[in-house]
Amino acid sequence: MFVILQFSGWDKSAAKRHFFPIWFWTKKRMSKCVTTFAIGVSKDSDALRTLQNLFQGVTDREVKKHLVFAVSVNQNQDEALEYLINLATNERDVEVKKQAIFWLGQTGDERAVAFFRELLSK
Repeated sequence: MFVILQFSGWDKSAAKRHFFPIWFWTKKRMSKCVTTFAIGVSKDSDALRTLQNLFQGVTDREVKKHLVFAVSVNQNQDEALEYLINLATNERDVEVKKQAIFWLGQTGDERAVAFFRELLSK
């Protein structure tokens, strides 16, 4: 937890220096998951885009699920919500899709409610 709090306010250049080496050079899933969370809570304006790019390049289901959570806590809530709706609609992996739906349900946002109404009407 200390690591997450320490890194969460860092700028983009610091994120590149410290997060990406952990992401690409470690083989431990937990380190990847902690990294995704740290990026998610980061105040970096590019954090959401970074999470989206990482999601596209990952095949590990558990890491993808952690990326979905990281998106859900991102400060750019409008774009994060749209991305979660996109994942809930289009993601092929049912477990990852369930994760996106779960976190959408936690938002209480009217767009999420509209998504659920549409989903339930099918």
